[in-house]
Amino acid sequence: ARRPPPKKKQGTLAGSLWRGASGAWGLLARGAGGVARSVARPEEAEPLGPEHRRDGVGLAVLGLAIVLGAAVWTDGIGPVGAGLATGVEWTIGALTVALPVVLLLVALRLLRHPPNPESRGRLMIGWLSVIAAVVGVAHVVGPDADPADRTGAGGLLGWAVGMPLTAGVGPIVTVLLLVLLAFFGVLVVTATPVHQVPERLREWADRQLGRDGDEEYDDYDEYQ
Repeated sequence: ARRPPPKKKQGTLAGSLWRGASGAWGLLARGAGGVARSVARPEEAEPLGPEHRRDGVGLAVLGLAIVLGAAVWTDGIGPVGAGLATGVEWTIGALTVALPVVLLLVALRLLRHPPNPESRGRLMIGWLSVIAAVVGVAHVVGPDADPADRTGAGGLLGWAVGMPLTAGVGPIVTVLLLVLLAFFGVLVVTATPVHQVPERLREWADRQLGRDGDEEYDDYDEYQ
């Protein structure tokens, strides 16, 4: 006895459309890949150099400084810039007013100096220490910009740094500890040990005065 013919599955039209779309997408992807390979083979493509990547980061930081400065210092900014300024002010509080200048200096530093991958870890630790100390001190000694905002002048970051220390050791000791943290961050950023601070200060003073301090201090160094 013959078996009855199997019933046709439902959704045949939808399956056909799905298979057709998948095939068209595959043909389009293969065509785009062929065009890209014909223009430049992967082994012949020139990668983006470290200098151009650093220039791109520097220009991006410069653009951020312009947008943030226009949002903080003027009223001629759109909703995106205003939202950016509000978010930054919520994060670091009253220090938002000085942040465009800091970003401008960072951008100039990135654009004028070659990349140095070996010092990235050291610079990150140093700048994080300085930023934490500054926002913490602003939280302890700065006035509240908004009476309804409990984060204080240092924003959310300042509150996270300064509030636990103030609750534990008091405001005066907290400020002293944060000053020491900022001093440590500056030493790390400048790669200066504590025992070399007088020497570095002497070299800086000689450069500012335009004199060569090596000959002046040769006799003094012999007796050290």
